[in-house]
Amino acid sequence: MCSSVWTTSRALSLFRFDIWFDGFDNNQIEKLFTQRKKWKCDLDIKLYVVSNGWVDATKKFMSNTNHGDLNLLIDNHFDTSFGPLTDKESYQKILAKIGEQPEGVIFLTKSPEEAKAAKEIGITPILVLTHRKNIEKLDESDKQMTRIRSFNELEFE
Repeated sequence: MCSSVWTTSRALSLFRFDIWFDGFDNNQIEKLFTQRKKWKCDLDIKLYVVSNGWVDATKKFMSNTNHGDLNLLIDNHFDTSFGPLTDKESYQKILAKIGEQPEGVIFLTKSPEEAKAAKEIGITPILVLTHRKNIEKLDESDKQMTRIRSFNELEFE
């Protein structure tokens, strides 16, 4: 089930760190930069990075790209100090920190388990799977989740 048009005046995205690593192989960093700049400047959409690593490492990683410091396009960073990303309570803590309701948040991740945890509290998850082999590994219930292969597939109205 692929649906990528979101009608919201303000959406928030929680973004899983290892999408960045896949991005180097698939030019996703370039696409994210272009999309993120559009989302930030034209639509006032906030982006929060949620990482299995450390916040400082994430910031350092994104500080020196071909497009400069991508941290300037990120509203805040979070890591597993809020809890495991497979636990819905972690997302509840992050929502409290950013002051948003779950229905106003979109969570982009490669992990069906993380997507399910976010969905349990009302966050809209989207699986970002850039490789066909990853789609083929999904079980039947995971295949029902909204998924995209590129950030260019996300549109906000």
